[in-house]
Amino acid sequence: MTPLDFVPPRTQSEKITLLAGRAKIIQQSLLQPDGVQIGNEFIWLGSPERSEFVRRLSQLELAGEIAIPVAPQICHAALAAYEKAVEDLTEKFRAEVTTFTADENLQEKTVRELWKKMRG
Repeated sequence: MTPLDFVPPRTQSEKITLLAGRAKIIQQSLLQPDGVQIGNEFIWLGSPERSEFVRRLSQLELAGEIAIPVAPQICHAALAAYEKAVEDLTEKFRAEVTTFTADENLQEKTVRELWKKMRG
């Protein structure tokens, strides 16, 4: 599950090449437009919402050619829906894990492992 799963079908998008690595959001200034920097590579995105969308994809270790929504409001809505889905699923995982152990550290570790399996 990624924020891309929450982008409506047939949304106007732009293809970017997302490099592997840590993405840093670069806010618009006199010298630079909004975008993200990964290593020495800068990806111009034109809005804080699109920049955050790409940063989150990078955090999920996605790389390669990816279609990013052109409209900032769609990026924002997709991220909000993704975050809500992650929160809901985490709560379901936690509820299930608590039926097996009362140890909170083990519960958290198990929830992290379930997320790794789901993303893998």
